Amino acid sequence: MWRMAGAGDLSHLFAGCKQIGLYESDNGLFFFQPMIAGDAAFYRKFYARIGAFDTLNKHLMERPEFLRAAAFVGADASVLDVGCGMGAFSAHLPHARYVGLDPYAHVRFRRRRRLLHAG
Repeated sequence: MWRMAGAGDLSHLFAGCKQIGLYESDNGLFFFQPMIAGDAAFYRKFYARIGAFDTLNKHLMERPEFLRAAAFVGADASVLDVGCGMGAFSAHLPHARYVGLDPYAHVRFRRRRRLLHAG
């Protein structure tokens, strides 16, 4: 499935797995078992293939979940945003101390810098 989506050969991620299952939860979401996270190469290829950077970041400032969550953050609160991407949520928290963590931040920062200088 992932090979067809353009993510390449991922067999190295499943080394040692004798069986891979696909399950449906009570709320209708599907998931694989075992749950194996893709590596950096997988996400780079997959996101490039589907144009995920532009899709996920097109309307960051308008994302309703950011607006709603920011309303619950008090003045001088501390916020740790794990998986923050480019840290767009921080723009909604000028009244708080914000720390964003993302394992691929260096890749996203380079992309953001290119976009800012190109525009």
